[in-house]
Amino acid sequence: MLKRLTDAGLIGRLDRRVGGLHGGSQGFVYSLKGRGSGALARLDGTVPHRPRGEPGERFVAHVLAITETYVRLREATGPGRRHELVEFDPEPACWRRYPAPHGGVAVLRPDAYVRVADVDYEDLFFIEIDRATESLATIRAKCQAYTAYWRSGTEQALSGIFPKVVWIVPSEHRADGIHRTIARLNQPDQQLFTVTTDADAPTTLLPLSDVPPTTHLRGGTTP
Repeated sequence: MLKRLTDAGLIGRLDRRVGGLHGGSQGFVYSLKGRGSGALARLDGTVPHRPRGEPGERFVAHVLAITETYVRLREATGPGRRHELVEFDPEPACWRRYPAPHGGVAVLRPDAYVRVADVDYEDLFFIEIDRATESLATIRAKCQAYTAYWRSGTEQALSGIFPKVVWIVPSEHRADGIHRTIARLNQPDQQLFTVTTDADAPTTLLPLSDVPPTTHLRGGTTP
């Protein structure tokens, strides 16, 4: 199927590394081409985008990490499973505009917005995929953007609750660094965030619901 779509000019293969530490070649990564973007727009009503040049490795790794999060959640939910994946909006569909603290309009840019449900609850999350490529000062600035959005009340006006912000990181060492960064925030702001590794992300996003229900929305914070 991928070959047929490629031959039809709807998608294209990104350049890949041939050979390397363990021999062989990396798998192909595909992206929409101009005709594919137009065809998708006709199917789902989105705005077609003109393809850009070859993306950098850092960008591709980040997008693939978001996709991997979706795939793992999809595999762990659905018929016969405890949870249902109700919604998964990757960027930019999940970005939020809100009144900036000092005037104007600010934009919060999560990597994804997730809603999962079991028989008793819905859990709401903003996802931040961290590849340990940003400084901890940048991480703190992103956390402060979330706290500003929380205090604006914009999200709570939509759902009555503020989604939990989940940082998904590649290692325990990186998790420790982000934990220390969050600990420097004001005490009320710290409750917005949780940190998990790639390996533990599904468990964090699909919590067990063994407590008697008191509300049908969970996984967030109200101011």
